Amino acid sequence: MSAWATYCSEGYRGLVGRAIRSVDPTAAVETSSSADELRRMSETATPGELGFVVGPVLAGVSDVNLAAAIANDGNARCVVLACDGATGSLRSRAARAGIDLVIDL
Repeated sequence: MSAWATYCSEGYRGLVGRAIRSVDPTAAVETSSSADELRRMSETATPGELGFVVGPVLAGVSDVNLAAAIANDGNARCVVLACDGATGSLRSRAARAGIDLVIDL
C-alpha cells in the first residue's frame, strides 16, 4: 500500500480519490485541510515516502503552483496534478515544473 496526501476543493474529493486509485489501487489517502498543510507535509516528509495529488483548487492558491512547489521540495515520491480539461500547454508547464503526472478528471 502506498501513502498519498492530497489537497483539492471539497467538491472534487471523490473524483480525486478515484483518480489516485486508478494510478495506485491500494493507495492510502490522507486529505489535507489546506494548501499550507499539504506544503508542510511535503517539506517534512521522508524523501520518497509520500505521493502528492493537488487540485482542482477553486480558490486561493493555484493548483499548478502548489504542485510545482511540492515537486521543487524534492521529497515527494510522485507529484500529480488533477484538473478538468488539461490542455497541452498545461501539461507542458507541469512537466517543466517537475510535476510527474497530469490527470484530467
